Amino acid sequence: MSRDKAEFIDDGRTVVDMSLVDRRTPFGYRREGGKPAPQPEQPRPARPWEDRSVSRAERWALIRGTVGASLLIGCVYFAAFAAVIGLILLIAK
Repeated sequence: MSRDKAEFIDDGRTVVDMSLVDRRTPFGYRREGGKPAPQPEQPRPARPWEDRSVSRAERWALIRGTVGASLLIGCVYFAAFAAVIGLILLIAK
C-alpha cells in the first residue's frame, strides 16, 4: 500500500438519502407515507392441495389442458429445431 495516501475524514455530508428504505416494495415506493396498517391474519387451509372447490372432472380437465398446452409448445420448439437442422443440412450440400 502507498504510505502517502490521505486518511479518510468523514465530513458528515449525506451521499444517499436513506429515509425511504423502510417504504420500499417490490414494485417501487408507496405513495402514502408511513407503514401500512396491519392486515388481520386470514386462516389458511392446512392442506391447500385438497381444496374441494374444484370437482374431480374439472381438475382432470385442467390437467389435460395444461399437458396439452405444454405438448403444443414442445412440438413448436421441435419443429423449429428440425427446420433449422434441415436448413443447415440443405445449405451444407
